[in-house]
Amino acid sequence: MSKSAIVHIQSIHVYQSESYGFFGEPGSSAEWNITITVDGQSFTQRHDGVKDDSVIVIDREFNVDDIGPHRNLKVEMTGEEIDDTSANDQLPSGAKLIVPSDNWDSGLAYEFSASNDDFSYTVRFDIRESDIGTSTNPLTAGAFGGAELDAAIVWPNGKIYLFKGSRYVRYDLGADKVDPGYPSTIQGNWPGLPMQIDAFITYPNGSAYAFAGDLYYRYDIAADKVVVGYPRLIAQAWPGLPTHLSAAVTWSNGKLYAFKGTEYYRFDIAANKVDAGYPKPIGASWPGLPSHVDAAMLLPNGKAYFFEGNQYYRYDVAADKVDAGYPQLIAAGWHGV
Repeated sequence: MSKSAIVHIQSIHVYQSESYGFFGEPGSSAEWNITITVDGQSFTQRHDGVKDDSVIVIDREFNVDDIGPHRNLKVEMTGEEIDDTSANDQLPSGAKLIVPSDNWDSGLAYEFSASNDDFSYTVRFDIRESDIGTSTNPLTAGAFGGAELDAAIVWPNGKIYLFKGSRYVRYDLGADKVDPGYPSTIQGNWPGLPMQIDAFITYPNGSAYAFAGDLYYRYDIAADKVVVGYPRLIAQAWPGLPTHLSAAVTWSNGKLYAFKGTEYYRFDIAANKVDAGYPKPIGASWPGLPSHVDAAMLLPNGKAYFFEGNQYYRYDVAADKVDAGYPQLIAAGWHGV
């Protein structure tokens, strides 16, 4: 049976822009004219102010019809740097070929890179099925199958938000179940956030921060949208933190704990830097936790919850260890997830 998909071009991460000023000295910015083509459909945009280590937000969707088991999908980018004083310089061409298309997951993220002596960039995009009712992905059944969360966060309204792929659920702690009407899609409900996130945390400044790949998004909780000027590169604002996080959680001691693979980083919020001696192995400092975690959050009652695979761990902050009787199955302890 054929299906349809939506390809969402998120952004272009520029690492080298060949931005030069007078007499060959580094200048403030460059102007790029780019063309992105998805399955034969193209669009062209001109962007000025392109700098090294900057992000061009695209946020453009393409509809792709009749995807099936023998149909490949190609996403590619070409372009040129506009030069008023000499011939325009061609940007290196980049492309991603995805096969087979019937294995695309809802909200799965992709990227491809291209570079030469003058330019370097990475294009990030997501794919989801456009007709959710025909999807065979477990997310479309109204639950996450109790496994492999991407992110978890406790919101100031007392609700818990759990994310997987391009969707999320709102969990009511008092009722101990997912609220009616969920799961729902990130797009359309979290203005400015990407289709998929790696981690989500709240901060003492009244904002929340979502991490996705090498980018982070500052989310204004009161305004309920991403702050203007975001996303930005993690490396520019979170000294010492890695990209493509596995999980992150703010702790009651003024620290942010960021997890990647089998290691974790302790970030001092006030000093805005990773503490000396980090990263460290998870197993050496978190009694009872597995060597890898998918998502984490801290509740006001002094308990933290860590999710890994189809299990979750309840961690006692005061005792600094996993509570007895854990891990337990997500499906058994988080009703409707």
